[in-house]
Parts: sequence; C-alpha cells; structure tokens
Amino acid sequence: MPTTATDRLSEIRTQLKAAFAEREGVIDGLLTALVSRSHIFLLGPPGTGKSALVNTVVQAVTGATRFKWLMTKFSEPGELFGPYDLQGLKEGRMERIVTGKLPTAHVAYLDECFKASGSMLNSLLTIMEEREFDNGTSRIDCPLETLVGSSNEMPEGPELGAMYDRMSFRFFVDYIQNQDKLRQVMLGGAPAITASITLDELHDLQATAAALPVPDSVMDAMFAIKADLEGQGIVVSDRSWCNMVNIVRARAIVEGFPTVEARHLEAMADVCWQEPDQRNIVASVIGQRANPAAAEAVDNMDCAEEALASYPEEVSDETCATATRLRRQVKRILDETEILLKAAPSNRVQNATVRIAAIKREMDRRFNAYAGM
Repeated sequence: MPTTATDRLSEIRTQLKAAFAEREGVIDGLLTALVSRSHIFLLGPPGTGKSALVNTVVQAVTGATRFKWLMTKFSEPGELFGPYDLQGLKEGRMERIVTGKLPTAHVAYLDECFKASGSMLNSLLTIMEEREFDNGTSRIDCPLETLVGSSNEMPEGPELGAMYDRMSFRFFVDYIQNQDKLRQVMLGGAPAITASITLDELHDLQATAAALPVPDSVMDAMFAIKADLEGQGIVVSDRSWCNMVNIVRARAIVEGFPTVEARHLEAMADVCWQEPDQRNIVASVIGQRANPAAAEAVDNMDCAEEALASYPEEVSDETCATATRLRRQVKRILDETEILLKAAPSNRVQNATVRIAAIKREMDRRFNAYAGM
C-alpha cells in the first residue's frame, strides 16, 4: 500500500490512466496543474469525457470541492459568484452569497468557457491570478487550486486573451483512436479509482514542489527552448515563462522524482502553444532538448500525417501503386515509433504511436474497400 503522499499521488495517476483511455497527457497535465496551482484549457469536440475526467480527479482529493458551470453568451456574474444578499442590499451592502459558488471551490470547471463575453471572463482574472474575490467592500481569500476551462473552439478577440493567457496548460482532447480501448469504454469495463490523497497532503506536495531546486543545466535548456521557439515565430508571455518553472518542478513531483531533470521540460510542450497548429512544432522543439525520442516520435507522426494527406480517398486501379507505397511507408514509420516507445516510454511517444496506428488503420480501410470490390 502507498505510504507517502507522493506514493498515493503516483497510484492516483496509475489508476486514472487505466480508467481513461488515451488521456495520459491530459491526466499528467491535470495532476501537474494541481501541484503547481496552475489553470488548464481543454480544447476538443464534445463527448470526449473531459467533464468525467475532471470530476474523477477532484474526487481523488479528499476534502476538495468542485464548482461546475456551463457558460453561454448570456452568462452573468451571479451564476459564478452567487446572488446578491437581499438583506445586505437593504442595508446598502453589495455583497454576494458565495457559498457553493466559484469563490469557495478548490477546483472550478467552466464548460464552453469562451462562449461567455469578454467582460464576464475578465471578472475571473483576480480569482485566477491572486486567489481573491472582491465581495462588496471586502476582499476574501479563495481556496481555488485549479480552474479548468473547456471548449470546442479557440477564443476569438483580444478581450478573451487575458483569461486564455492565464490558462497555463492547453490540451487538445480528441476522440479515442484505438478500437480496443474504445470497446472497453463502450462496455463499461474501466476500473474504478480507489486511490486518494487529502487536501492537506496536496498542499504538502505543492510546498515540496515549490522548494525543489532547478539545476542550471535545466534553466539553460529552458532558455534554449525559448530561443528555438522564437526562431519559429512562437512567442510565449513572461507570465507563462515564470510559471513554467513551477510547472517543471510539479511535473517532477507527479512523476515521483526527487529532483528536477531535463526530461521534465516535456511538460512545457502543453504550455507553449498558442494555436492548435503550433502543437507539433512546439513538441518537436522541446522534445529535442528534453527528450530526443519524443521529438523523433512527433516527427514520425508528422510524416504519417503527410502520407495520409496524399493518400487517395478512394483507391482505384490508377492509384493502387501510390496507395501501396504510402501504406508501406506508414507501416515502417509505425514500426520505428513502436520501437521508440519500448526503448523510451513517455506520454508523447505513446500519443504519437496511437495516432500513427490510427492513420495506418484508415489507409487499410480504404485499400480493403478497393481490394474487396
């Protein structure tokens, strides 16, 4: 049985990954966000289990409270912060009843967060940044550890940029690609989460992470990554770079390491992209400094994506030779990536392997439709 908070956190991580198929990266992101007190944005289509995953993570922290709300363009502050106290209004006080609302929650989950207006979202900035809420003439402390926002679209307009920049982690959550894992989910065969830590233990882990020294070699690698990204035209805010150190420390704790190592810089790959089309570039740049095997896997995935883009929608006698060549190419890429996964397992190599395997299955499907004619 796990004996320390770090051991129990590791067991939570293991059980979550067994229960939620193809969500390894998001799970590590959520746990790292809790340990670093960072906020997180989940981008992706509806029906991918984002809410269920967040709920399960919160339930694994005994004593933590959750606030969830579906945002719309008509959302107004009372929905998040509570209604005004009528008795207080009679006495001339503009105070809200915050019990059970976002100012009292340890984890907040705002679904379709960018549907709300810019002014509505900007009212969250003080809670997100300072963990405080102005209630009438007083400012109250908020226990918020992490705010999770999800949406199937990116924020549009500069008025939404302030909140988006405060969401340190960004993940794209797609539908499950592996058919066997999807079958397990459909049949309800996922194991239950039994491991847990207390809220006090989470705070102890946060303090331990904050005290971890960051070696000069890791800081030098971070600055090299910054220069590499800027060379690709990707600029990250100073706020994000400052929080990046906390995130790298927290990732070491989540992975059970007593010290920060270069490998933990991989967590930055889910922090540094601003637009979805930057994800692979960022992962490759960071992987080359933090985990060369992950960088190679991402490059392999890019090659497989390019092959799929060139693959005929409907294979015919005229396109059969091209289809055969591309299928062989992707098969070779998949074999190489599976070897990488065995030699240097990581979330990023695993995700690349899953995607390449899905591309191969799609090519096989199209070819088999032709061969069976």
